[in-house]
Amino acid sequence: VNGRIFILGGYHIYSSGSEKSSYETRIYDPETDSYTRGKDIPIPIDDHVQFVYKHYIYVVTGWTHTVNNGNNTNAVQIYDTENDNWLVGTATPNTTRYKVFGACGTVLNDTIYYVGGARYGTNFPLTGIMRKGVINPTDPTQISWSDQNMPPGFRPYRAVCVADYEDQQVHIFGGSQTSYNYNGIAYDGSGAVMPGTVAATYTLSDGTWKYSTLFHQSHMDLRGVGVANDSTYYLCGGMLEGP
Repeated sequence: VNGRIFILGGYHIYSSGSEKSSYETRIYDPETDSYTRGKDIPIPIDDHVQFVYKHYIYVVTGWTHTVNNGNNTNAVQIYDTENDNWLVGTATPNTTRYKVFGACGTVLNDTIYYVGGARYGTNFPLTGIMRKGVINPTDPTQISWSDQNMPPGFRPYRAVCVADYEDQQVHIFGGSQTSYNYNGIAYDGSGAVMPGTVAATYTLSDGTWKYSTLFHQSHMDLRGVGVANDSTYYLCGGMLEGP
């Protein structure tokens, strides 16, 4: 955002295997190759949805250790990058249709789109739901929420979501179709998880979905994507198939 890179939240893994959500806001300046600390995140958060709108960074839902000793939250936390301050956005409905971890999202035409993710429950089931949040352009904290089911066959987890302004579409790719812990092992005990091979495109004009098969190496456990233009995206890191 305006020449700086912001790293928000995440989780710490301890030698015992336990995890703790992070409250840290880290700011990297590429020109000086230096880091500074921003104001702490009010609710420590990991596996959240994150995107940029104007000069704000939205942190939507996600997992936090501060709720019931570990649970998803419906909070919407908004970081003002110009004033180093956190704002409170309109929370999502307090249901498992919205409260997830490992979802991905973006913003297009003043509207938030976030999809998939794992809800709280036995083995953390995945969700095939798109949630929409219309932002009031005169007050970025005011959001009107709605949701709809995605067509069967695609439940993205720890994938990435990209806004295509030219074609007025939202693209989702990478991730997996099984929820898993930080070690790549499925919560349901079935073993190592394979990256998913399905990509999805949502077209705003008619509300239709198109699923396709990725023909390049798929990655999972993604947290973000670098957008060069409407046809070139950069994926860094993540997990591949195999031990």
